[in-house]
Amino acid sequence: MKEYDFIKYISEKRRQSPAQMNKAFEADAEIVKLNDSQWAITVDEFSAEEDFFIHEDPHVIGWNLAVATISDLFACGVKPKFFMQTILNSNKDHDTFYKKLMDGVFEALDACGCFLLGGDVGTAANWRYSGIALGEVKTKAITRVIEHKEDLDIWITGTCGDSNLAILQCSNIPRFELRIDEADMINKFASACTDTSGGLCDAVWNLKKVNLGFNFDINFDMIPFDSNLLKLMHKYNLPPELSLIGGAGEYELLLLAPKKRANEFKKHPTFTKIGSVCPDSEKASVRFFKNDILTGEMLQPPPCYRSCKEADYLKKTNEYYVHNFKRKK
Repeated sequence: MKEYDFIKYISEKRRQSPAQMNKAFEADAEIVKLNDSQWAITVDEFSAEEDFFIHEDPHVIGWNLAVATISDLFACGVKPKFFMQTILNSNKDHDTFYKKLMDGVFEALDACGCFLLGGDVGTAANWRYSGIALGEVKTKAITRVIEHKEDLDIWITGTCGDSNLAILQCSNIPRFELRIDEADMINKFASACTDTSGGLCDAVWNLKKVNLGFNFDINFDMIPFDSNLLKLMHKYNLPPELSLIGGAGEYELLLLAPKKRANEFKKHPTFTKIGSVCPDSEKASVRFFKNDILTGEMLQPPPCYRSCKEADYLKKTNEYYVHNFKRKK
């Protein structure tokens, strides 16, 4: 069963707490009322096989595991306060691997002023890691849902394509950026936000899915592609947009903000404007442009790489590109 379908089944069967403020798929973290305050809570599981968390330095793996977990809170404009974890160890790895991995986790948590409360340790054929992060909502949690019918800009942090480039080259996944300062900007100025844990196209689709009646326009000329990715794609005469479809998470933040807030984001070089969103009561779409020319439209969600064989990844990605990124004549 595909991940989306399974989550949908669970959400339809569960009894939702009256303290929970968001519905399924409406936010990267769950927003819950606790006494007189609100908290954002998230849980995520990772492995080398499914999530491509591969690096020769276990310290970087640990850092990435913590950052990837916390990223869901940042997308809500919330900073983490408490953290819990479960590690399944494998006897294939030396004890030093797990000690260095934890050093990486602690480095990320310390940078956020976040405390590890505890967790559990088990064993498995291959290592797996689950992280839980909690943060108090200081003002208002940002979700994926656009509250007001208004014209918005689409912004993204960092660069695009470096994680998918690493997978393509069978090399180390990059060290993720800790977007703690950007979370403040999101809290102050964003109308909606999600992270790119499943790639940029997946993030855009997640925003579109909960915002019916909005058109999303993405400008390929404005995408901040990784420089090494551009070199490789140029070498093989491939469009860099292929990397936007790939499912390797880069854990950047994709946000929507009112056009009147553009100057606030322009002050910070981390943010790049890549498109716009406007209300449209008749049709909701995601359109792609290059040189101000319409090149394609996202007609369905990106491939679910967990439901296909690894040998078919490139084939599925190319098929999606042909059907969605190229305008039908």
